[in-house]
Amino acid sequence: GLICRTGWWKLEYGDFGLTGNNMKTKGVMLSMLLCAVCTAWAGNDRDAEKIRLVEKIYREQGFMKYASPEFKRIVRKGEKIAYRDEPMGCELFEHYQLGFSNGDSEVPWVQKLKISVHPNGMVHAHYLVEGKRRVDNDFKISCNGGKCVVDDVLYGKSSYRKDHEYIVKFRKCPE
Repeated sequence: GLICRTGWWKLEYGDFGLTGNNMKTKGVMLSMLLCAVCTAWAGNDRDAEKIRLVEKIYREQGFMKYASPEFKRIVRKGEKIAYRDEPMGCELFEHYQLGFSNGDSEVPWVQKLKISVHPNGMVHAHYLVEGKRRVDNDFKISCNGGKCVVDDVLYGKSSYRKDHEYIVKFRKCPE
């Protein structure tokens, strides 16, 4: 019988000499172990995709290009309201949310970028600005069918999504 199958390999009980009576006890344990390994490998592929996406975001200094359709919709709606009343909107710019200041895009000041995936699926990134100030971001990223999209970006206590939801709900900039 089939234990675990991915796109490129499969293992069967017979591959391990598990036939007859010992197949029940050892086979159940082995199948649980191998399916856990399959799940871990699938998770590692997903984690690697998330990390590559965050690397692109920092390289390009923007994340909305990779935003989920729902996240884009919320941000567009919030920006439409914000720019109606304020010439600078609410100053919720992508590069600010990533910890960049104005003019930083010309200076290669992001040093020691470290990216990791937490057990809850959130992606954490941090780097040093000019070797001194540490900047931390958390990314909520969802993956489906090999494609990952950004659902939110957090900088400090600020959530880009929640800030735009606030604008939509209250028709004003967040405090």
